[in-house]
Amino acid sequence: MKKILHIGFPKCASTTIQENIFNKMEKFLYFGATLNNNGKYEEISISLIKAIRSKDDNLIQKYLKLINKIHLDNPTKTVVISNEAFIYDLDFNIYNNFFKEYEILVFIRSPVDFLISKYRQYLRGFGTKFDKLISFTEYLTLLEQKEINEYKNLINLNNNLSKRLNIFHFENIISDKKNFFNDFGNFLDIPIDVILETMKKYDSNPGLSEIDFIYFKIQTFPIIGKLIKSSILSKFRKIIKIYLPNKKKKFTISNGEKNRINFLFKSYYEKLSNL
Repeated sequence: MKKILHIGFPKCASTTIQENIFNKMEKFLYFGATLNNNGKYEEISISLIKAIRSKDDNLIQKYLKLINKIHLDNPTKTVVISNEAFIYDLDFNIYNNFFKEYEILVFIRSPVDFLISKYRQYLRGFGTKFDKLISFTEYLTLLEQKEINEYKNLINLNNNLSKRLNIFHFENIISDKKNFFNDFGNFLDIPIDVILETMKKYDSNPGLSEIDFIYFKIQTFPIIGKLIKSSILSKFRKIIKIYLPNKKKKFTISNGEKNRINFLFKSYYEKLSNL
């Protein structure tokens, strides 16, 4: 049976695919992340990622052997290893040495939409992971300084890989449904109607809402912040979200910021699109 390595490009429906396809369908033997930490083999996936990150060949081999052993007990299932962390640890030598038998699956997204969505996700840490709110422009500067470029990572991997990447476009989930569902269904060997039903829920990880943002921002206040972090108020927030309109927090960016995004990332995105 086919073996799939899903390099989860951030903000590209990874959570939806993991939750509603890989982790739920009997067809798949899933080694990867889940929202509720209920994946049967999630710990193996985490250990494998740590081994890849540390470039420990012995440990990588150990966990892949364990995956193969489990697969031998479930020979009719398709093995899927999936995690967004893979995109930040793309060593082509590791992939060529250990994942030759795997089909590599990747979703990509146009740079402007991707960076706005990524910034919204970044803000979910406001008040818990950090206390200073930075602007979108400052966020772009941070990415540039730390040389964080997921597109470039994938191109470097592809240029040195012994097999091609299987690339799907996030935007096609909405703009070109018929062809997307057909192509993605064929790749996974799943009936198109099953993919259609599943991907109706493509926003399984909706990101930052207005209520979330207010909740996180209050946490930065000295005294009130400590109270708001309590489990009681956390539950109260969840109740509020059920009964009040839970709109996503909107962000508008300037043309200058759009131009900067395109300057930094567009050429890499276009190269990937033309593979």
